[in-house]
Amino acid sequence: MSTFLSPPPTFFFFIIISTTPQLPVRIASVLRMSTAQQANLLGIPTELRLAIYDAILDADVDCDILDKWDEGFEDRGFWSRPSRNEQTRLDLTWCNLLLTCRTIHTELESHMSKTRTGTYVAEIERNSHSITTFRWRRLDCAPRDVKSMIVEFKTEDPDCGFWGDGGPRPIVRELFQSLNLLLHCGPWLDVRYQLPELMHIGKLTIVPCFPALESGSSDWDPTYAMSGARSTYAQLRSFASTICQQGIAYGAVDKFEVTMGEETWEMEVKDCGRWEMPEGWRGYGFEWGLDQFREPSSWPES
Repeated sequence: MSTFLSPPPTFFFFIIISTTPQLPVRIASVLRMSTAQQANLLGIPTELRLAIYDAILDADVDCDILDKWDEGFEDRGFWSRPSRNEQTRLDLTWCNLLLTCRTIHTELESHMSKTRTGTYVAEIERNSHSITTFRWRRLDCAPRDVKSMIVEFKTEDPDCGFWGDGGPRPIVRELFQSLNLLLHCGPWLDVRYQLPELMHIGKLTIVPCFPALESGSSDWDPTYAMSGARSTYAQLRSFASTICQQGIAYGAVDKFEVTMGEETWEMEVKDCGRWEMPEGWRGYGFEWGLDQFREPSSWPES
C-alpha cells in the first residue's frame, strides 16, 4: 500500500497546467485533452510524461524569497535582519509531484538523477549600498543534491563602492549573511527552519550584471560606466577572496568563482582550522550562524 496520498485524477493536470506556463504547446494541449477525459498522469505515454517532468524542472521559479534587509546599530555594533515577504510561498511543482504516489516519486527521482546537473540559479538585486531582492530562478533538486550555484548580481549603478570611510557598507554584510542563511536554512532562507546539516555547494559562481548598460539605455558615459563595472567585478572578487582565505564556510562551499564577460577568477576555500573574522569586519554584523537572528536584542522594534 502506498504511503502517499492519492489525489483525484485531474489533480496532476490542474497543478501542472496552472503553475507551469512555460509548458510546450503540444504537451499542454495533450494535458488538457487528458483532463477532459478524466485520465491520470500515469495513463499517458512515458516519453510524454518525461517531457512534462523536464518542462516543470526547467521552469523559471521567479520567487522573491527576500524583499530586503533591515539594518540597525546597537552597543556591540551593526546588525542585519532578513525581511521576508510573508505572502511569498516557495511552491515547487516537482516537489508536489514527488508526494503524489510511489510510482511517480520513483520515476521522477530517477529522471532527475539522470538529467539534472544540480545547479541552483538566483538573482540578487542591488540598490545603491544594499540588497533589495533575493530571487530564485531555478531550483531543480533538493538541497542535499546541489553541486553548484550561480548568483546573478544585478546593479543599475556600477559605481557604488563596497567600502565607505568607516568600513564595509551594508551590501557586504548582506551578501555575507545571505550566504550564511542559504547554507544553514536552504532555499527558504528562513531562520525559523534550519537544515539538519549545512548545505554543500561545490562551486558558487557570482556573475555581475548591469541591465541598464547591457540594454544601451543607461545615461552613464560608456567609459565611466565600464570603469564602474570593472570596479564592481573587483570588489565582488575581493569579497569572495576574503571568505576563501579566512576559511569561512569551509566544508560547505568548495570553491568561489566570479566571472564577467571573458574574465574569470576562482579560488578554493581554505581549511584554516577555525574562522578568524577579518579585523575590518569586526563590529559590522559578520557573525556566522543563526543565533544572531534569534536574539531579541537583534530584532528591530515593531
